[in-house]
Order: sequence, then C-alpha cells, then structure tokens
Amino acid sequence: MKRSVTTLLLTSACAVDGPVMTTDKSTYALPADVGLALVSGSTTVLANLCGERLDQQQTDGSWQAAVVQPPLANGATACPADAVSLGPLGHLDDTRHLDATFAPGTYRFVTNVEDDTTDPPSHPDVDSNSFQLTR
Repeated sequence: MKRSVTTLLLTSACAVDGPVMTTDKSTYALPADVGLALVSGSTTVLANLCGERLDQQQTDGSWQAAVVQPPLANGATACPADAVSLGPLGHLDDTRHLDATFAPGTYRFVTNVEDDTTDPPSHPDVDSNSFQLTR
C-alpha cells in the first residue's frame, strides 16, 4: 500500500526559546492537509532538517513510526537548499498531505535536527503536538 505525504515550504521569522514544532489543528479528517510550523528559537541554528517521520500512538501509549522520511512535494528524496538549515529566529511553515490510507488515530510529526550552537553539535528530536486523524 502506497502512502502519500506531500510537502510545501515557505519561510518567515519569529522568536521562542529552543526549537518548537506545532500543527495548525488538533483534528483532521482524512485525506488531510496538515499545516506544520517549525520555529528554531532565538539563538538556535538548526541544520539537516530533512530527517523526518510521522509517528502513530499505540494503545499502550508508546509511539511507532508510521512513515519514515516522507517524500517531498515533487517526490524527491533529497532536500531543497532552503530546507537544509534554519537560522536564529527562523520559522518554517510546511504542509503535509496525508492520504486516506492512514488509519484513524493519534499522530505526531518528529524531525531530528542538528543544533550547531553546542560543541559538539547536538541532534535533538523535535516533536510536534499530537493530533487526531479521523475518517
């Protein structure tokens, strides 16, 4: 079964402490366009933003990857140049299209970033808030 995840990238600026990723809604009816916002933080530079997955919450409360490395909007597996890093005060808005093949349930997006303000650079996961997919 093929699952479709589509991405659209735009940029702007705002300030928070540390990286934060949020969705634009808490519930989506499939198929759905999920709006994501990733904010780098006031002094954080984030790099390697292409490592991403969509996790589904299991009945025991744990999280399991539903999709690892979703394709970009054009089907490419490599990142466009403007998605590779996000500077201080950076804000990245994305839209993911989740097709009707996804099971209803609780999901979150996770991206692994490189914070080059630490020595050596750290590689934290940044989780979005959880959200519901329904039919």
